[in-house]
Amino acid sequence: MDEPRIKHLEFIQGVVNRLSTNSFLLKGWTVLIVTALLSFAVNQGSLGLGLFSIVPLAVFWGLDGYFLWEERKYRAHYERVRKNTDIPVNFDMNASDLSIDVGGWISATFSKTLVAFHGIILLSIIAAASYELGLFQWLRESSSASTIQMTPGEQAK
Repeated sequence: MDEPRIKHLEFIQGVVNRLSTNSFLLKGWTVLIVTALLSFAVNQGSLGLGLFSIVPLAVFWGLDGYFLWEERKYRAHYERVRKNTDIPVNFDMNASDLSIDVGGWISATFSKTLVAFHGIILLSIIAAASYELGLFQWLRESSSASTIQMTPGEQAK
């Protein structure tokens, strides 16, 4: 393979690496912000704040889908440049014409991996909201019944 083609492939790989790094960091921010909002909501007993954590989850889920979609396009662009050795290298970094080949933003957003990651977080939000609504009242009762009240004299024994 000629030197310009190798350099072009390195450029494309650099874009793919940046997109996957952005996606990784976005997942960290998702967990951090949603966990902070949920823990604050549970401590304050605020159902509204707990449900509000769906907003950053949805925003980050959409952004994560966008990064995955772009990453798929650049991976397809990488393969196109790698396989077309008869075409001279022009260092074109535009991968927008590959949108049809890799599917759309919606298909990337609802891919198995993103649905699994963000779906688990959504389920935890629903569980926290259900807990605040009292749907897990049996859990509250069993946890309060399991605590044993001892008098100061019994503790000394």
